[in-house]
This record gives sequence, C-alpha cells and structure tokens, in this order.
Amino acid sequence: MKVAELSEVVSDFVPRTSLAQEGLPRTIGFMAAGQTARLMQLKLKRGGKLQAGLGSVFGLAGRFLTGLGIFSSFFYRDPERDPLANDINFFYAPADGKIIEIAKEVYEPKYIGALAHKITIASHLLDVHIQRAPVPGVVRYVFCDNSQPQAPANYLGIALLGDDSKGRILLVQQNNPKSIFRLPAPLADKVPGSLRVWAGNRVELAQKIGLAGFGQPSLVSLYLPAQIPLDILCQEGQQVQAGMTVLGRLKLI
Repeated sequence: MKVAELSEVVSDFVPRTSLAQEGLPRTIGFMAAGQTARLMQLKLKRGGKLQAGLGSVFGLAGRFLTGLGIFSSFFYRDPERDPLANDINFFYAPADGKIIEIAKEVYEPKYIGALAHKITIASHLLDVHIQRAPVPGVVRYVFCDNSQPQAPANYLGIALLGDDSKGRILLVQQNNPKSIFRLPAPLADKVPGSLRVWAGNRVELAQKIGLAGFGQPSLVSLYLPAQIPLDILCQEGQQVQAGMTVLGRLKLI
C-alpha cells in the first residue's frame, strides 16, 4: 500500500469516526462470542488435563472471534465526509477506492436507456465501505438483481432535481470478483451490499446511500448520461474518497 493510501486509512479514524448502524449486530456479536469463549477457557483451566486442553481450543476460538469483531468495527467505520468543492454542478465519487475504468459513450439500458459515460471504482478491504450520493436528486429506480448468483448487483437510479428526462444517473453496486483479498465463505456476505434509500426518496449531495457487503471488496460503477455535456476531471488509477473527491462537472448552467 502506498503512503498516501495509508494516510487516508489513518485519517478515517480521527477525529469524527463512528460505526455504521448495519455493522453493530455483527461487531457486538463477534466481540461477545469471543469474550464468552475466553471465559470458558479460564473456567476449564481449573479442571483436569483434558479440560485444560479443551480450554486451549476455546482460547483459540475466543481470539479468532475477537479478531473478527475488531475487523468488523474496522470494516464498518463511518467517518464524516464533506465535499471539497462548492460548485453545484460538480459530481463526486460515490465510493472509496481506485478508479479502474473510464468508458465514454457506452449503452446503458436499465435506467438511462441511452449512451452514458461510465466510471468504475474498485474498493478493497481497507477502504471505507459507506457509499454516498454523487449528486443531489430524487431516487427513481431501485433494482436488486440476484438472477446471476455469481454476479449479483444492486441498481440505484437518481434523477437530477428539475430534470427527470435527461438527467438520469445510475449507480451499480457489485462484488469485485477479481480481488483476492476478501473474507472466506461463509464469513463474507454473498450479496453486493445494502441500500439505505428507496424510490421516491430525495437525496442530498454526499448523503449515505449504501454499504458494501461484509468482507467483500466491491465495484461501484457510476453512469452519467451522454446527452448532458460534462467534463470528466478524474483519471484511471486515481484514488478517490466518497463524497469528497470531485469526478467531474455537469454543464447544466
């Protein structure tokens, strides 16, 4: 990991970091199970040789479960994010990670129904996994596609305020099948993640809209309509932060 990427990880812990609500049951569960196993170890140590051996097994299980609890709190960390620019026409990164693809004028049939520009961000396990609205608008389309078990995806369509026809922006949330750094099954979620907003909801810029599946590196693709003139200000290989890094500017005014 590069020094710049490591500094971003460290900065996400201070001074305004909390835990995503979706992570509370899993984190508390792992920590409680780990402490219970450690207590069983202490109790069994007072018995005979056989019980002491069994206590060692509980000790290992306790350390493993506690480690999972610590990782869970790390995975679900939720730092405050503020947009770094003040132009109302800027659009921002919806996820933390590295831009791995910028494709211009590709056909997007599910929501935009026309040519679109696609920006794909790959997140790894050390990134913050909270995803944020790249623009303000109204959610018009939500679709969870589980028809392909090996490649499930969540689709979230946002209409720009005051422009429901051409101003359609689509987010696609998927697991990253190419990344080898993930929790093994059955610890990791199979689903690509969860969504916090639904059709009809109005979202503000950088509002929290979703979360990657636990233990899964994710891919988040942002589709922007080619009918609207825009400038793409990012580049492939760039590290971005959700709700903070400007990806480009829509020429609406």
